[in-house]
Amino acid sequence: MAALEEPYLSEGPPRCARCGDVMGVYEPLIHVAEDRVRRTSRAAEPDVCRSDGVCYHASCYGDDTFIS
Repeated sequence: MAALEEPYLSEGPPRCARCGDVMGVYEPLIHVAEDRVRRTSRAAEPDVCRSDGVCYHASCYGDDTFIS
């Protein structure tokens, strides 16, 4: 029996747009899309980093050295 694959699995796990590390399932993240910035997690919204916009670790987004 062949395994079912979701299209995004071949892309690997979602990564932070600032530091490049993997976005953990339960860690807080910041999703930025258009003019909207919101705090969530992959546990609450599994496909959030696969949608339009950019994801950051909450700590990376709040970092004083962050340059957009």
